[in-house]
Amino acid sequence: MTEPLVIGIDSSTTATKAIAWDRSGRAVVEGRARLAMANPRPGWFEQDPEDWWKAAAETIRQVTASVAPERIEALAIANQRETFAVLDRHGQALRPGILWLDERSGDDVRLLVERHGVERIRQITGKTPDPTPALYGLSWLGRNEPETLAATAHAVDVHGFLVHRLTGERATSWACADPLGVWNMAERRYAEELLAPLGLGPDRFFA
Repeated sequence: MTEPLVIGIDSSTTATKAIAWDRSGRAVVEGRARLAMANPRPGWFEQDPEDWWKAAAETIRQVTASVAPERIEALAIANQRETFAVLDRHGQALRPGILWLDERSGDDVRLLVERHGVERIRQITGKTPDPTPALYGLSWLGRNEPETLAATAHAVDVHGFLVHRLTGERATSWACADPLGVWNMAERRYAEELLAPLGLGPDRFFA
């Protein structure tokens, strides 16, 4: 019997890599695709979420060109954390994704600290306020692109976006929701206290 394989996908900031591993932990074959990154203004960093999908699909094609697809038993995804996209109800991106290294939401960090306090934000999310988590980017969208936020059916990280494209399921894990900065770590649920002032609810995120 041909040994089954597991594909691990790493969708990082500048490239996507897929590796097929056997049960002994040996890398059998690898695929790789580059990811473009836009810098439309100083401190702004964006990507087209469709590029996340195209790169992931390309790396999987490269792997399955060398090993039979029926050998693939499972697939796992690692990704650039904190990066997020906002999607319409059909799963299409409403604007470019905002990357983890984007700095546009500095004013929003200050606004949310004034609203909730540093210690309360840290108590809920386990994170000291800074522009990296999506919470502050979502606040920025509400102030600068309110029509985009109003049209948002789901805000997702790269993992959630790829899971939806691969399976059709709107699903994620708490470990993937956590980096967005909208997750109550102690209660393992979305932090309505932080989201409600932005006009968002848990239903705007994958469960």
